[in-house]
Amino acid sequence: MKLLKLELKNFKGVKDFTLEPQGKNGTVYGDNGTGKTSLYDAMLWLLFDKNSDFKTAAVKTLDDRGQELHGLEHTVSAEFELYDLKIVSFRKTLTENWVKKRGASEKVYSGDTCSYWVDDVPCKQKEFKARMEEIIPESDFKLLSSPFYFSSVLSWEARRELLFKICGDIPLEEVVGADPALDRLPDLLDGRSIADYKKVLAEKLRETSRELENIPIRIDETSLHLPDLTGLDLKELKKQRAGLNKEIKEITNQIQNIKTDSGKFEIESKIGRLELKLSQVQMRVRAEHQARLDKFSEQIRKLEDDRNRLSATAMQMEVVEKERDDLLKSLQQEKENYLRVKGIEFEFSPDNHCGTCGQLLPADIQADSFNAWKSTELEETTQRGKKLKARFIEVDQKLAELKKGLTFLDEVNADIDKLELAKAELTLPETTEQKELEAEIARLKTEQVALKDKDDSERVVALKEERERLQEQMETVKADIAKFTADSDVKKRVQELLGEEKRLAAVYEELEVQKLLIEKFVRTKVNLIENQIIEKIGVPGVSVKLVVEQKNGGVRECCEIAYNGVPFNQGLNHGHQINIGIAIIGMLSQYLGKTIPLFIDNAEAVTKLENSNSQVIRLVVEAGRSSLIFKQEVKK
Repeated sequence: MKLLKLELKNFKGVKDFTLEPQGKNGTVYGDNGTGKTSLYDAMLWLLFDKNSDFKTAAVKTLDDRGQELHGLEHTVSAEFELYDLKIVSFRKTLTENWVKKRGASEKVYSGDTCSYWVDDVPCKQKEFKARMEEIIPESDFKLLSSPFYFSSVLSWEARRELLFKICGDIPLEEVVGADPALDRLPDLLDGRSIADYKKVLAEKLRETSRELENIPIRIDETSLHLPDLTGLDLKELKKQRAGLNKEIKEITNQIQNIKTDSGKFEIESKIGRLELKLSQVQMRVRAEHQARLDKFSEQIRKLEDDRNRLSATAMQMEVVEKERDDLLKSLQQEKENYLRVKGIEFEFSPDNHCGTCGQLLPADIQADSFNAWKSTELEETTQRGKKLKARFIEVDQKLAELKKGLTFLDEVNADIDKLELAKAELTLPETTEQKELEAEIARLKTEQVALKDKDDSERVVALKEERERLQEQMETVKADIAKFTADSDVKKRVQELLGEEKRLAAVYEELEVQKLLIEKFVRTKVNLIENQIIEKIGVPGVSVKLVVEQKNGGVRECCEIAYNGVPFNQGLNHGHQINIGIAIIGMLSQYLGKTIPLFIDNAEAVTKLENSNSQVIRLVVEAGRSSLIFKQEVKK
């Protein structure tokens, strides 16, 4: 696409100027303030209602005080040669609307109206824009018409996405082949994409981290069951137990030797055997009871972990609910605004006159102006509503997920209360076997009393009392020895937990290694893409940075263009910016398959412009030249 002719009338500070490059390169000379930049502004305003800074243009001529001069028509027209050598012309005129309100003696300014022509045929704004869109979309025009748009105006995310499209995707095998350290990556991915595997890694890291955080808590809970061994010596306790056993046995033998009644001895033997069996049964029952208590405790602990996690979800839900309410209010406001605007009907005004000729504006022109305003207002409201609705749906779905998870909180609390109540109500049971043994022992003791000699020897009584005292000591010693067994069990469990912690730490470390491998893959792939981009730009010294190394060793995505290490937007001189911008436009033109006229403002800052396939119009400051002049480039 080449510019054949560009004509300005009352555009900004340019009263009347015609630029006729005829599709050739050339240079416009003029002193500061003569309107060189306005030429580029005029073309952008004509085609897209924009300035050279890609913002909405103000086109009216100003007086010496900076006030708008009224009563002027502002017109820009242009002829272009398209890619198929066809010629197309565009023209746009802005006129002021002046109306005399009822009861007023003078007309007052009531706004502006734009008129459009394509190939000298009048048309509506929508048709005008549609024709321009057929030739080249506004987004492509911005990229190809300014050396600064890609590197300074376009967001880094959009720059990065566009460069990736230009270079195309690099196959996994090619990236892995570029660095031997990535050899194990395909096996890790197992057919998944890098993005999906990053999500898998993130989930595994969170879960492993949570388990690691719980290990110290579990160790603390287990350590609470450590018995107090202060002042106790296991070796000495076992020695005491052996001594007491010996003494008790000796006393028992003495009692048996003193007794002569075989019936009494037989009963005592039976009682002794039954009491031993009863003791064993009681120990088994107590062990089973303790196991049930421990099972309740473990279930309660797991539920408390779930309750803590769900409580955090409740706090998050409050934040999401507030955002949802705010979005709902905003949607309602946009809906009300849409209905309000939609309900406004066009009313013909007999006081709406043309600001130039003074004639009453026809109803169709007034209707077009009104409909254009109404259509724009409704479209903007619709687009805002769509964005709000999309966000509302996203937030509402998130809230539903949180609520779904939170429904389990009451169940968890109820389960905890139920388990704690059941645990509290759990009592040491008395089995049928215990009752039968106790009943039999009681019967034998009753029988023993009946057989007892009234004149039982005082010696036997004394020996029995001594034996009972020793047996009490024995129970105390056994209890202390049992503390060492419990201590060993607790410490063994702690060691098991420490071993689990070590295993989880190894798993976490391996996951971190895999995460670093993914980041290395990203860096390697980015380096390959950067080299392709640099090759396509084709200017020595130009570099492209698509990732930034962070202090923690990770990477952050970016998109920065630099020349000899100096970033484009941080200190690079104007001349280098222009030449690099021209080279980038060349790359973009090749990718898009289009070229458009390229205006180079302040071109005097560049001693030698980069070669370009685009038509180049240089805008050069020439001191003392009060009016613009165009000189066509003469090829040597």
